[in-house]
Amino acid sequence: MGECMKKLVLILMTILLIAYVAGCGGGGGNDDASSATLQSITVSPSTASIAKGQSQQFTATGTYSDGTVKIITTQVTWSSDNASVTIGSNGLAIGAGVGGANITASLDDASGTASLAVTAAILTDIDVEPQVPIISLGLTQQFTATGIYTDGNRDLTNVVTWTAFDTDSSGNLLTPLASTMATIDSSGLATSVSAGSSLITATYNGISGNSNLTVTSATLDHITVTADYLSIAIGVPDQFYATAYDTDGNYYDVTALSSWSSSSASATVNSGSGLAMGVSAGSADISASYGGKAASATLEVTSATLSSLAVIPSTASIAIYTQQQFEATVTDTSANTYTLQPYEVAWSSSNTGVATISNVSPDWGNATGAGAGSTTIRATLGSLTNTAALTVTNARLSSITILPANSTAAVGWQVQFTATGNFSDGTFQDLTKQVTWLSSANSVARVSNAYASKGLATPRHTGTTTISAIFIPEGVSGSTQLIVGTATLSGITVTCTPDSINVGKTSQCTATGNFGSYTKDITNDVNTTWTAGGAGDTGVATVVNVPKKSKGLAKGISSGDVTIKAKARKGTTNGTTTLTVN
Repeated sequence: MGECMKKLVLILMTILLIAYVAGCGGGGGNDDASSATLQSITVSPSTASIAKGQSQQFTATGTYSDGTVKIITTQVTWSSDNASVTIGSNGLAIGAGVGGANITASLDDASGTASLAVTAAILTDIDVEPQVPIISLGLTQQFTATGIYTDGNRDLTNVVTWTAFDTDSSGNLLTPLASTMATIDSSGLATSVSAGSSLITATYNGISGNSNLTVTSATLDHITVTADYLSIAIGVPDQFYATAYDTDGNYYDVTALSSWSSSSASATVNSGSGLAMGVSAGSADISASYGGKAASATLEVTSATLSSLAVIPSTASIAIYTQQQFEATVTDTSANTYTLQPYEVAWSSSNTGVATISNVSPDWGNATGAGAGSTTIRATLGSLTNTAALTVTNARLSSITILPANSTAAVGWQVQFTATGNFSDGTFQDLTKQVTWLSSANSVARVSNAYASKGLATPRHTGTTTISAIFIPEGVSGSTQLIVGTATLSGITVTCTPDSINVGKTSQCTATGNFGSYTKDITNDVNTTWTAGGAGDTGVATVVNVPKKSKGLAKGISSGDVTIKAKARKGTTNGTTTLTVN
C-alpha cells in the first residue's frame, strides 16, 4: 500500500472514530458528547392565523449551553391550551374550532410558546354536479352546488345564484350572452329549450363553479317504473324509481322530478319522492308521470305484518372523527326480510359525546365519531326498534391510499376514486365520502364532492391532473395522477354472472369498454345505458338503469332467453350477451 493511501485510510478511520464517539452522546435535550444542556426553546412561527379546518406547521428550535442551535421539532412534547385546536407529535396543528390557542413545545426543563388564531372557515371553491351532463329536448336536469370550505363541504344548492348561458361546442361563451339552449331556476333545475350547449354557473360570495350542459335533438320517448320490492308486507316502506328514455335510447333518472300516485288504499306513495308504504292487504298501481309520459308498476301488499328489525352492522369500531354507515332490515310474519333505505327509519345514539348519527339528507344513518368510548346506535320503524354497538377509538390517521392509482381515462368517461385511511392501530377504513376531493387541473378533470357522487372524476379535456383526498379533521392527504387521453371507445363486452337464473332471481351484468390500449369497467358510468329484451324476448327480464341502485342488475320475469345490452350514450357502440331465465 502506498504512503498516500496509508494516510488516507488513517484519516478516514479518525473521522469514523469521532463520529462514533459523537453518536454515543446522552439523550433528552442533550445529544452532544459534551455536557451541553438545553437552555431555551423557540417555537416558530411565533404567531399564526388560519381558517377553521386548516393546518399550521410549527417548528421547535433548541438553544444549548454551548451555543449550538438545533431543530428539535420531533423531540419536544407539543400541547395546546384550547381543545378545539389539536397538535400532533410532529408539530402540525389543526384548527377544529374558531378561537385562539397557545401552542407549547416542552423538553426537559425548557419550553417555548407560540400563538395560533383560528378564524371562520373560508369558501375556496364550488363544485357543480353533474359535470358535462347530456339531456334531450324537453327534459330537465337537477344541478347541485357543493361549497368547498377550509373545514369541509356544505350544500349550497339553494343559496347560490344560478345562471345558464349559451356556448359553442368547445364550451366557450357565445356573445352576446343568451339563454336559448337552456334555462335554470333558483333551485338549480335546468330545463332544455333547444339543441346546443350551455354553461351552468353557480356563484356565491364571489366564488363560482360551473358545468357544461349539452342538449341533444332527441326527445322524450317513454318512462319506466321500478322498485326495491314489488311485494311487501303491511308497514314496509318501499322506494320506487322512475327512469326516462329518449328517442336515442339514452336514460335519465327522473325519480325526484316525477309526480307519483297510488291507485289503491292498499299502499300510499309520496307524490314527490316515490317512497311507498304498505297499508293493507291488496294491490296498488304505483304511477309516475313526467314530461307528459306516464308509467306504473304493480305493488302487492300481503297480509303479513312486521315482526322484527335488525341493525347492520350489529357491532362496529371506528377511529375518532371518522364515520360508519348503518342500515336496517325488517322481517315480516311470513319470514320475508327487506333491506331498508337508511332514510326509511329513525336513528339515535345513546352517547352523543362518543358518536352522533344523522337523520337528515344526504347522510341518513351515518354515525360520526366524536370521542373515544362506546355508544348504542338505535334504529326505529313504527313500534319496531333494535340497536347496534359502536366503539370509537383514539387511533389516528397515518396516511390515505387512493385507488385507482395513476389511472388513464378518455374524455367524458368517468373514473370513480376511492380513499382508504390507514390508521395508527393498523386498521383501515373507507374514507371516500368523508374526505374532500380536489383536482389540480379542473380543466382536465373535475372530481365530485357532492355526497351521492363523492370521488367521481369527470374527464373534460386531455392532459394530466393530480387527484387529492384530504381528511380535514386530521390534516392528512393522499394523491394520485389521472391522465386524460384521446382514446375512443371501440367496443363493449357484456357478461352476466350467473348467465342462467330462475324467475324472480337476479344476475349482475357488467360492461367492459375497450379503449384501444386499455380496458375499463363502464358498468355504472353515466354514459352507459342498459336494456333487456329485443325482438321476441320482451318481458323475460328487467335490467337496472338507476344510478342509485346496482346498474346492470338483471332480474328474471318469465322463462326464456333475453338479450342484455349495454350501449354507449354517444355513438352506436354497444355490446350484448344472452341471459337465460328458467
